[in-house]
Amino acid sequence: MRIICRSKKNGSRYNAATAICPTGCGTFQHATMEMAMHENDRSLSVNIDVLLGQLRALIADARKEAKRTVDVVQVRTCWEIGRHIVEFEQGGQARAAYGKKLLLRLAESLTGEFGKGFDDRNLRNMRAFYQVFPIWHAVRTELSWTHYRALLRVTSKEAREWYVNESALQNWSARALDRQIGTLYYERLLLSSDKASVEAEACRAALCTHQRVHPDP
Repeated sequence: MRIICRSKKNGSRYNAATAICPTGCGTFQHATMEMAMHENDRSLSVNIDVLLGQLRALIADARKEAKRTVDVVQVRTCWEIGRHIVEFEQGGQARAAYGKKLLLRLAESLTGEFGKGFDDRNLRNMRAFYQVFPIWHAVRTELSWTHYRALLRVTSKEAREWYVNESALQNWSARALDRQIGTLYYERLLLSSDKASVEAEACRAALCTHQRVHPDP
């Protein structure tokens, strides 16, 4: 910005941004320096806001990735626990006959050592998880253990596979998946002649993000 000082004494002119008034007037030079400092402050503030935005995105992404990693580890651990229990039970008639007592004994020991999450009910879920999904590479790791516990309630293999794929595609939360299963969404969509209305109702509840795959009748 160019500011011209005209001295009252001799009318001389100068560029206040680059020189000192020849008459000794420093008023305009001081004002110019202040304005330049304000401009610098505003520019710095904008740059800091951009940096903060970048850092927020980085931290948010890192937390999402950390949670996803934890979920994958938990799912794999539950699957492995289920596999070990099933393989132990299949090791002979005596082991198979142990039945409920085995899970109760495991639950007591594991809960005492590792805390909650290993009661006999959860161990039954882990065993069923392995029995329903015996091939690890077929397990969708986008889903959490809470998703899979809900999926274990679905008795139809076709319906369960559809819910698995739909949950991953639509990024359903475990609560949304639980609701869809509870309202028999797959069955209603399969039987309905007005699939658009059923889909719209489900999307409002689950915040769908991708195009849905219709179940084959």
